[in-house]
Parts: sequence; structure tokens; C-alpha cells
Amino acid sequence: MCGRYIADPEDEEHFFEHFAIDFNGELKKALSREIRPTNDVLVVRANEKGREGVIMQWGFMRSFDKKKAPKPLFNCRGEEAAVKRTWSKALRERRCIIPATGFYEWSGEKGKKQKWRIGMKSGEPMGFAGLWEDHADNGLCCTIVTCAPNELIGKIHNRMPVIVKPKDYEIWLDRTADEEDALERAAALIEPYEADAMMAAKAVS
Repeated sequence: MCGRYIADPEDEEHFFEHFAIDFNGELKKALSREIRPTNDVLVVRANEKGREGVIMQWGFMRSFDKKKAPKPLFNCRGEEAAVKRTWSKALRERRCIIPATGFYEWSGEKGKKQKWRIGMKSGEPMGFAGLWEDHADNGLCCTIVTCAPNELIGKIHNRMPVIVKPKDYEIWLDRTADEEDALERAAALIEPYEADAMMAAKAVS
């Protein structure tokens, strides 16, 4: 599970350049040191010209859910993305990257939980694998794909967000290749990020 994350770059222009999207004042409004479910978030998706940054609500709402107030889904288990009706169409057609500088997880017993800030040792941004939907009543919304943890995160929590390597952004976002080929290559990216490239530090709740 990923229930809080961070997008608070020291160098905002570099952050936007990293994801190859325009540096935009409206998009900057979605940056924050603690982003929570249902917040408006910055999302990168493919368009006709390459990539674009858009604002979406963090909380995926299924297009086939006719409830007036459908329950938003903040995470998608990567192992289920290709087979569950909730996710399969979005995995094929609406993959996105959710820019971040880190994320939070908690360890320990209830009432004594320790908050951890997790990021890259290099200090570089990270791009979470995401899926998006344009819900008829609730507009643009997204979810973060999760997977089993690496050795570092496993000491803290039993899930972690799928972090796409910069060299693989194009693969995850690809809408131009043969559909089955593109889907297979994207699905292969649903795996834990290398633990030795990451760091975790205690944070104040």
C-alpha cells in the first residue's frame, strides 16, 4: 500500500524536466511535502506530441461503477492489474506516471507506529507507475500501482509503489506500439525497485 507520498522538489524546473513535461504554474500547485488520498496530484501521461502533465484526483473510480459516490481506489495491486475488471482496460490504454520525490510508510504496532520517509539515495525524483480514468461524474482520477517490497521496504511494510526507471518511462507510457506487445513490455516493469538505490529515514508524524 502507498497511502502518503511526497512531491517537494528543491529544484522545480529540474523536476519537470526529469519527466519531460512543461514547467507550468498550475501544475506546480499540486506539489506538496505530504500528499494524501483524494488530493489533486500531478500526473504524466502520453499525448499526440509526447507527454503532458495534468492534474487528477488521487483515487481511481471505475468507469462501470454507477454508484453516485463510488469508493475511490488509491492503490492497484500490480499482480491483479491485467486480470481484474477494475484495472485491465486502464492497464491496456491509460497508463501514467505519478511524479514524486519520496513516499511515507509506517512500521510497528498500532499506537507506537514509526513514520519513515523513503526516497532515492541519489536525491533524484521517482516516477510511480499509475493508471488513470476519466470518470463520467468525477472527472480525471488515478491510482498508484503497487508490488511486493524490496529488501529495504520489506523491513517496514509489506507493499511498495512500483517505481519506473527513467529509461523505462517511455515503455510504461507507450500508446503507439502493437497493443499486446506494449502491454507485455509495460507489465514486465511491475516489480520492486533495487533496494540498494533507495534509503529510508525516520520522519516526524
